[in-house]
Amino acid sequence: QDWFYWGPLGWGPHWDLKRYPDPAGMVKELKSLDMHFMISVWSKFDEKTNFYQEMSSKGWLLGGSNVYDAWNPSARELFYNFSKAAHFSIGVDALWLDATEPEDLPNMNTHTYAGTGNYLMNSYSLMTTQAIADGLRRDYPEAQGARVFSLTRSAFAGQQRTG
Repeated sequence: QDWFYWGPLGWGPHWDLKRYPDPAGMVKELKSLDMHFMISVWSKFDEKTNFYQEMSSKGWLLGGSNVYDAWNPSARELFYNFSKAAHFSIGVDALWLDATEPEDLPNMNTHTYAGTGNYLMNSYSLMTTQAIADGLRRDYPEAQGARVFSLTRSAFAGQQRTG
């Protein structure tokens, strides 16, 4: 499933239950047909979502944007937990972590948890895939975490170890 499964709820890893009334049932049915399911997750959040509110309240968004600070270990854990609750807990096999440049470069000319966004620019994708890989290997070592698979549209040195 590509993006916009959240419909009018806004950017975030949550299902619009009007479009998808039973996401868990859908994933289960696909698996019964020996299919695997990947869904697109972005690391930005609509301001009206609880994802945005929680990240914002903790100061974990980049430079006043709607994109989380992937260099912050606590923000990475929260990003993983959002994905776990919406997707991995219902059997989704993998994520397409889209816009991991990140899109519109909110890390440019801003401070991140680990230093200047300009210096760390291209490692955003690595940190975001690391968030997912760490969580899956810890929480689902015999399932999704046994062989983590993530798709991104950007990469950084060493990212192959994150799936």
